[in-house]
Amino acid sequence: MSARARRHPGAALLLALAFAAAVSAAPPARAQEEPDPRLPAPRLPAGYSLVEGDVLVRTDELGKPNPGRFSTFQVDKLWPGGIVPFAYDTSVANYPSRVLAVQSAMSRLTAANYGSAVLFVPRTSESDYVYYVADTASNYSPVGRQGGRQDIHVVSWGSPFVLDHETMHSLGFWHEQSRSDRDTYVTIHTENICTFCCDGGSCAYNFQKEGSSSAYGPYDFDSIMHYSKCAFLSPSLFCPGNYTIEVNPPYAAWQDLIGQRNHLSRLDRVSLSFLYALGNWRFVDGNAGGPGTGAFLDPWPDFATGVWSTPSGGTLYVQPGSYLAPFGGLSTPMRIEAPLGSVQVTAAPSLATRVRRP
Repeated sequence: MSARARRHPGAALLLALAFAAAVSAAPPARAQEEPDPRLPAPRLPAGYSLVEGDVLVRTDELGKPNPGRFSTFQVDKLWPGGIVPFAYDTSVANYPSRVLAVQSAMSRLTAANYGSAVLFVPRTSESDYVYYVADTASNYSPVGRQGGRQDIHVVSWGSPFVLDHETMHSLGFWHEQSRSDRDTYVTIHTENICTFCCDGGSCAYNFQKEGSSSAYGPYDFDSIMHYSKCAFLSPSLFCPGNYTIEVNPPYAAWQDLIGQRNHLSRLDRVSLSFLYALGNWRFVDGNAGGPGTGAFLDPWPDFATGVWSTPSGGTLYVQPGSYLAPFGGLSTPMRIEAPLGSVQVTAAPSLATRVRRP
């Protein structure tokens, strides 16, 4: 929900539910399964290991505590200003259809849902950049800006949104089912996970949960960053019928739809937009712990500050909660949006009881 807002003394503003929570939305398309983990192990760049099926991490960082890691995004590895230089390996550059697939993925991620400050630029002399490589065994990418050249390997050129998935990893996104609250929504059947498919050992590490993780919005079954129901299933079992991820009631309608690779979910687009916010966007969250700066990751806690401080023509995004309207008049044009709904803004008591003079 959006509105062109002009504030006046004594005004009461009600922000109705803008959007239904993602957990209740009806998904439009059937899921595609993850690549078969029994394929030959991919050849990884020197100094890197593979976790969660398609995520590259530096080998010397394995096992180290990482308080900056989040289940859906990693804030300490975002690209400054949203500028992402890119280049192609000859295994991509020599195939126009592959170049077009990458460009299409970039266009979708740049547009997102609300607009985005992400800008992919052909690499010239930049030291940090993403590098698209055609693989023969697997799709994988590191999470966020690593420093230096970082490879995005793709084998599934016939599934365009796999490129979205892997590129979102490089923009800073982890898998959805790594969220700390995931057990409320899904059950991981560890007894069904392949015990020898991943580097000759168990694939169970691909389902680890981040105990200190943080995420934006409700659990997103529709996310392009979610695993499918049979990801890393033991080869002795059959799918459907045996699952590694089972959706809990009352969300069971999502069982056959998790793990889709044919569209960005609404929360995929919103989260990407907010992590790489446009310059005139500001954010308010009543649960924020500090004074805030108005940024997505450091929002203001009160609505009045947001209204008074959002630049002319900008957009103020308000998180769920009840807020008091600001005192005084304001004629600054702006949009006010509640992307998760459940926002109510009313006049302060002293304003509501004020008697107007004739």
